[in-house]
Amino acid sequence: MRFPSFGRIVITYGETGIAALVATHITDAILRMGEDRDVDSYDVQFIAEAICQSERFRSLRFTTILGFFHLLKCGEFDIYGKVTPHKVLEALRKYADEAEAKENRILIELELEQKRRQEAEEAERIAREGNGWEAFKRQNGLDPNMSIAEYYLSIQEEASAKRREAETPLMERFLNAWNELLRALYFAKEYNGLYRTTKTHHSVDYP
Repeated sequence: MRFPSFGRIVITYGETGIAALVATHITDAILRMGEDRDVDSYDVQFIAEAICQSERFRSLRFTTILGFFHLLKCGEFDIYGKVTPHKVLEALRKYADEAEAKENRILIELELEQKRRQEAEEAERIAREGNGWEAFKRQNGLDPNMSIAEYYLSIQEEASAKRREAETPLMERFLNAWNELLRALYFAKEYNGLYRTTKTHHSVDYP
């Protein structure tokens, strides 16, 4: 399942509402960092709006943004002293780079797995069709060495020949058939004459 990008969430629900939601997470994170942390409402609002308006963060998944605030609350980022917009945004940039690199690795692994699965399915299909092809050749008395490509090519050639024949006028077809008959008769006559000549030359007269 693909989660929507943060930018899509901002466009769908409005920058003001999403910025208010982000500001709530920022405030909660600052309060959880320690009792000596002061919450500056101006800084919080600035950070929230910067995150919503930045093209760098809009490409992130919304779950990645929420994950950052969760880790910020848990003290995973070394932010010492006063929490400033620069510190928070810099931490988010580093986290975003690492998160995107991890997501890209996952996507690549998923694509490779999908490719391997498709290749396995294709190999299984080819083997299945290959076995069926062998049975088809036996049932129809075809050349055992004929490939599927050769078979379909012969069908196409036969269909083309029939189409050309159908497109040829009747008189032209008659003349073509008549010429073929004449050539066959001429060949038979020449063959018989050659055969008789050869037999005469090789005949032996016995006393």
